[in-house]
Amino acid sequence: MTVAIAPVESSARVIKRFAPETTDLAPLKARGDLLGCFVDVESTGTNTQTDHIIQISIVEFTFTANGAITGIGKAFTQLEDPGTPIPAAATKVNGITDAMVHRKRIADGDVSEIVCNAAIIIAHNSEFDRKMLERRLPVFKHVRWGCLLQDVPWAEEGFDCRKLRCLFLELCSMDFDAHQADVDCHVGAHLLSTSLPSGLRVLHCVLDGARRSYARIYATGSPFQYKDLLKERGYKWDA
Repeated sequence: MTVAIAPVESSARVIKRFAPETTDLAPLKARGDLLGCFVDVESTGTNTQTDHIIQISIVEFTFTANGAITGIGKAFTQLEDPGTPIPAAATKVNGITDAMVHRKRIADGDVSEIVCNAAIIIAHNSEFDRKMLERRLPVFKHVRWGCLLQDVPWAEEGFDCRKLRCLFLELCSMDFDAHQADVDCHVGAHLLSTSLPSGLRVLHCVLDGARRSYARIYATGSPFQYKDLLKERGYKWDA
């Protein structure tokens, strides 16, 4: 007797190791493609008022007005000595030690030359990176910003986790070593070049968000007992 066995549908998928691929952007810029920059910083901590940048990385990319990326360049990365010992907790996260940054300094002019030519600057979490960069490098105060974290409707597209690594695994089926500024920038630029399940380009969403005007409303001095009500209305605690 022959028994027919129904095939078992596998839910397994292959996760590849991410290896950045770069393009010569010069001819793309020459033909009129727009220039964008994905930026990331590593720092001594998460306080944007008192902590210091110890590494900056910028990856340039070219794109069209409808959000199609045409090329991704090499990473510009520099270290900086914060002038104080790097906390062990920070080194555990980003792997940067006091010896690595000793007497190093970010070249303001080199950064300005890159940033001034960009139509948009994008970070994964612009609320953090923007504050850190504007404090250290004033050129970042005069550019248009976009945010990969906030400007893309990740939840509506079915993504529960918005960490860079989670998004990359889910959307691209690739993994990488997190918390290395140059790698994080290449990952961010690669994510911008992909499309969401709905078909929308990720970069298109970020550009659309960057074009909107926003107003920030502070509920300063609100009584503590109103915290739950404020949270329901969309307010967030700002330390």
